Amino acid sequence: MALRLNRAYKGRKKITQNARQATIPGTFALVTAVVEATPVVTVTFDQPVILNGVPTTWVALTANLSPVSAEQTGPNEIELTFGASVAAMTGLKITPLDPAVRTRTGGFASASAFPVTP
Repeated sequence: MALRLNRAYKGRKKITQNARQATIPGTFALVTAVVEATPVVTVTFDQPVILNGVPTTWVALTANLSPVSAEQTGPNEIELTFGASVAAMTGLKITPLDPAVRTRTGGFASASAFPVTP
């Protein structure tokens, strides 16, 4: 069968308005302060965050504990409650891409280890 070369040009697909809008890149929420008051650790971010569950992959350094509960106390502040005393805690290690703490644009909390102030 021969290929028909005189087919009518149908044109390009129509691009909808939603497809034209560029996606907003998610920005990382940087931790500005970590304050420890046994057994609660308050974490403050540089922008508003959304807490969804408990960030169980976050670890208290030296104490080697994960939080058992979390509560959002402000738009850019969350409180992590640990099951035991974290008085010996020297820092808080945040793992990358933890879905429990997200920014309003879809980003994550920045992954790193942060020193704790008593």
